[in-house]
Amino acid sequence: MACPCGAFPAAWPLLTPSQASAALKPESQKTYLEQAGDALKSAADSVASAVQPQQEKSTTQKVGDASELSFGHDAAPR
Repeated sequence: MACPCGAFPAAWPLLTPSQASAALKPESQKTYLEQAGDALKSAADSVASAVQPQQEKSTTQKVGDASELSFGHDAAPR
């Protein structure tokens, strides 16, 4: 689903207000349950990224994959 203004492609993830606030919440303020949920989502995203053939990925997916390789999900201190 593309954003209503058309500025972002259909693949752009649209977040609900609660998802956006959860994504912006500092790790130090998250509960253990929230941190576990984030870890599971990250692992699922990594698996999905590895399984999808490179030629079927959009440019934004390729950029995201490259940034994961450069920075890694576990680079941030906990």
